[in-house]
Amino acid sequence: MSFIPGFSLIASITNEGDKRIVSFSANPSTVTASNPFYLLWQTDSVPYIRIYGGTFDTGAIANTGSGQVQVPNGITSTTLFTIQGLDSYGNLLTVSGISVQKSIYVIVN
Repeated sequence: MSFIPGFSLIASITNEGDKRIVSFSANPSTVTASNPFYLLWQTDSVPYIRIYGGTFDTGAIANTGSGQVQVPNGITSTTLFTIQGLDSYGNLLTVSGISVQKSIYVIVN
């Protein structure tokens, strides 16, 4: 291998297994009915996400690795929320045939 003086090669390799939802949570984790709350996430190598649960759905949104979104109208009963990792075309990401996603219950007190 030869090198050209003054130039360098910079590369980044992402393995399929690097694509994951690191964390997904609600703040607060137990909410009062119809009060707004936040859903927070952290990901690795996931360009887009979608979060849905009950009547709430973000659709595909660009992801920078972590973030939060408000559920402005809250919920009236305990609800399962799911975050999905999507590719740049909006398709569900999979790693070894398993979907890149996580789900949590947000509990109404």
